[in-house]
Amino acid sequence: MEQWAAGYWALVDAERRPSSYSSQEVRKPAYEVLEDGRNGLLVGAGDVDGLTAAIQRFFADEGLRERLREAAAGSVRRLAPDQIYPRYEAILQEAAR
Repeated sequence: MEQWAAGYWALVDAERRPSSYSSQEVRKPAYEVLEDGRNGLLVGAGDVDGLTAAIQRFFADEGLRERLREAAAGSVRRLAPDQIYPRYEAILQEAAR
């Protein structure tokens, strides 16, 4: 599995759990899951000060933490195994014909 794919699925798994996620900006697949300020906090790659500020903001604002947690699970629901496996199966069945 490519490195970005492993990271992508780790991110999806993290979003399904009752917690929030802060991340530095990564390759495009993360944008399918994370929206800055809605279900996570994003900062530019290598931006240590920005990451520090995002972490401080997260822990200082209980309302923000709760909003991010609530939005996180819903943002990956469409990628849950019971949703995505039937799509994979249909694609593979079509390819096998």
